Amino acid sequence: MSDVRDTPRLTARLARPEKCFLSSMRAALHVRLGWFILLLAAALSTMAWAAYTSWSSGQRLRERLDEVDTESFRLAERFQERLLELNEDLPRFPSPDTAARRATFEQAARGLDEWLAGQREKLGSEDELRVLQHLDSALDGYLGAAREMLKQAEVAGGSGVDLASLVVVDRELSRLLGLGLKLAAAHREARGMLLQESRESLRQLRNLLLGSLGALVLAGAALAVLVYRDMIQPLQTRLVEAQAQAERHEKLAALGALGAGVAHELRNPLTAIKARVYTLQKRLADGSAEKLAADVIDVEIERLERIVRDFLQFARPSDPEFLNVSVRDELNACAGLLAPQLQRAGVELTVDAETSATILADPQQLRQVLINLVQNGSQACSTGGRVRLEARESVARWDGREQRAVVIDVADNGCGITPEVQRKLFDPFFTTKPTGTGLGLPIAARIIEKHGGRIQFRTAPGRGSVFSVLLPRAAGR
Repeated sequence: MSDVRDTPRLTARLARPEKCFLSSMRAALHVRLGWFILLLAAALSTMAWAAYTSWSSGQRLRERLDEVDTESFRLAERFQERLLELNEDLPRFPSPDTAARRATFEQAARGLDEWLAGQREKLGSEDELRVLQHLDSALDGYLGAAREMLKQAEVAGGSGVDLASLVVVDRELSRLLGLGLKLAAAHREARGMLLQESRESLRQLRNLLLGSLGALVLAGAALAVLVYRDMIQPLQTRLVEAQAQAERHEKLAALGALGAGVAHELRNPLTAIKARVYTLQKRLADGSAEKLAADVIDVEIERLERIVRDFLQFARPSDPEFLNVSVRDELNACAGLLAPQLQRAGVELTVDAETSATILADPQQLRQVLINLVQNGSQACSTGGRVRLEARESVARWDGREQRAVVIDVADNGCGITPEVQRKLFDPFFTTKPTGTGLGLPIAARIIEKHGGRIQFRTAPGRGSVFSVLLPRAAGR
């Protein structure tokens, strides 16, 4: 009854790794989804920040242009106002407060001159600066004419202002006012050019912003595609595969629980029947109908024993005893065992081991897997067929990371496998052979799984099949 008592432990041993793997897969999927959402949110935030920053910069530029425009435009207007105020302070006729008005005029003249000198840094265009320079010279001419007029009035002894001097002063005043208008015109021209340049800059900034946003959108879309293709989709595929494998192992565990008990109960009757048949065979004459019937019974009992033995091995496989095994030596040993048998069947067996790599494996169990695959390949071939054993080094992905691996290929040029059979190839008790048990490939797959590897195959109906055994390479070998 040990088989039945061991079944719960077998079920737990089968189910626990798959449950842990599924949990880790779900956790990894959630983490990667979280990173993807975070990156997407960062991209959208960057787009929003770029749009807001560009809009704010444009608004600040417009406000600054308006401020500069207003201040520069008021310069000409303010100059004309101060010039007219200065001209009002100029005494043209004798009066009791002539001296006071002259002092006020001189003070206002100095103030206007200083104010005009300080406006140079507020102007930006060459035309405005040139007009300002003319204004400065014209102001000196006006002030000189005004002082000359006042000097002549003092010499005349209060009889009045010389008319010719007054005409000169008025002419210089008109010239200054005309230059003020030129300053306003120069400013309007400079303002127009500045606004045009600003509009062009804003247009380029807008185009740059739109182009950047478009590039960012494309980059975000490309990032989304890459993240989905390289991160999420593989995880989803692995998760589906892991769920299917977990369901398969649960079914196998339940099947093993039932089969282990049935096989244990069948062994004793089979042993008793075989012993009785052996006794009968000794007593029956050779060539008699009874002896032929007893031989048939004996053959079928052996077949039943093989089925029970295989089923027990499938339901409760023994743990491998790992040793450092040379892949090339194992392939040569397998070929030495099977070559004579295949030669009698008209099938050629060749070995091509490119690598001398070493793996950690149970030599007996690995040899059992290779023998099963080679025999299946030879049975798929007709007379004159070929089966090829190959070994090579490669890189395979296990537990989400790439590792060095050894790949053993068993290739044949037989009839291939139809799509209907491919779907059931590793199902227990499924077989296309009249005398097969349908447990050879499932047992081989279980053995390789216990070695930390996996079995893959590719086939083409009418052109043959290749079964590949992927095993991790021994560390440092």
